[in-house]
Amino acid sequence: MLIAAVCVVSGGLGACAASRSPPRPPFTFSQDESAVLDEVQRGAFRTLWEQISPETSLALDRSSSSIVSVAGVGMQLSAMPIGVERGWISREQGRERTLEILESLREESGNRKRGMFYHFLDGPNATPSDEEFESNVSSADCAILFAGVLVASSYFGGEIARIGDELFADADWTLFVDPDAPPPHAGTISLAWTPDDLDDPSGSGTLQPFHWLDAMGEQRLIALLANCAPIEEHRLEPRYYWGLRRQLGVDRRGDALAFSPFTGALFTFLLSHLWIDYAHMPADDPARLGYEFRASIDWWENSRRAYRMQRDRAMENPYDLHGLNKHAWGFTASDTPRGYLVFGLMPDPLPPVGGEPERDFTTLIAVQAWGDGTISPHAPVSSILFEPRWALASIAYLRGLEGEDGPPMVWRDPDTGGQGFLDAYNLGQWGREPWVAPDYLALNQGMLLLAVENARTGLIWRLFHRHRFVRAALERLRMPPPEWPPPGLP
Repeated sequence: MLIAAVCVVSGGLGACAASRSPPRPPFTFSQDESAVLDEVQRGAFRTLWEQISPETSLALDRSSSSIVSVAGVGMQLSAMPIGVERGWISREQGRERTLEILESLREESGNRKRGMFYHFLDGPNATPSDEEFESNVSSADCAILFAGVLVASSYFGGEIARIGDELFADADWTLFVDPDAPPPHAGTISLAWTPDDLDDPSGSGTLQPFHWLDAMGEQRLIALLANCAPIEEHRLEPRYYWGLRRQLGVDRRGDALAFSPFTGALFTFLLSHLWIDYAHMPADDPARLGYEFRASIDWWENSRRAYRMQRDRAMENPYDLHGLNKHAWGFTASDTPRGYLVFGLMPDPLPPVGGEPERDFTTLIAVQAWGDGTISPHAPVSSILFEPRWALASIAYLRGLEGEDGPPMVWRDPDTGGQGFLDAYNLGQWGREPWVAPDYLALNQGMLLLAVENARTGLIWRLFHRHRFVRAALERLRMPPPEWPPPGLP
């Protein structure tokens, strides 16, 4: 079962998507649409610019806390070129803030293990925090951080590039690989490394017995960056990218798509697209490189189908969740009335065609997580990378939602000091009162900001792929670089 280019090659499961040839970003927007997108982006940027620890300039994970997530810092670093190019800050302001961030990360040597940073840091001193739900070095959060480091290095150059490239070169991705892990985890990347004693953060520790097995957003970003390492001893081999499983399912329209059987959260279809320009890269073909039972996939088209599947399901709304509709949808990770939770929907699994159970496909039965009707605005808005009309309609709908007293429910106007969309809302389920998240989350604001910018200009894609470490990794992976500018773009 293959997805060759954007053509589904399978027993009657769908016609070739190439015949439909949906347009790809960057898209053209009207003057009025561009003005709205400016406001949405500026609000998200204000979170990453203003919601910081004053001692270190690191972006705070959420507005009610002094804790930093290094993933949020990766979004913060990626946001700086957008702020400069959009004219919200000067280039010198962006350079100074970026330098402060990198120096704060570098100067506290106890915040990392073999160059890989702890997931959560105390904002004022950049040391590992013990106040969050985990105290570990996370492979996914490090990947998001380092993606932002490479973007900042590529954009600003000079001292920022020197420090950023040194931090990246110091990162030893082999930390996350346990050579003695039993199948199917052998030859895969662990989710995290945990210290035996947080008072000795760079001392002994153990890898979590959970591994990245399927080729979704976090996994592909981690594996590509691990191939970017300029020091060979810190670098992982291409097999860590190409060997990831490609579990296939089918949506209600009859189109196949790859998904993770562990979660159908929408961010798993978005994250890698914030930096890796799959929109302008051809479908890959692992079999050509000797990796059997790995489908050939156009990852941009795959995510487009996943977004469409989630929107279709929200419109079907079989559980009658109050508030779901064609403009308010997206099952993902966000704050909810019951705390931070992850929801997600998956396609119907397709039967495997050959291969070894667990190594080439999972026997896990995927579970749909419909949630409680909570909507995080960044989810439908990020569809702008794949279906911009949907995103624009969602923006208009979400900005128009009114609270009990009349003012906007989830929109805070940046012209009057607001930071755009709050993290999430719920119109009330099963007799409960409507609810609005009190916080802005750096990670979700960053995803919204970067998705919109790439849909408009491809700026973050161009900066990421311009870095020499990324270009070298694509050569090692034998992946063609994105074709930029795309055909027809002036």
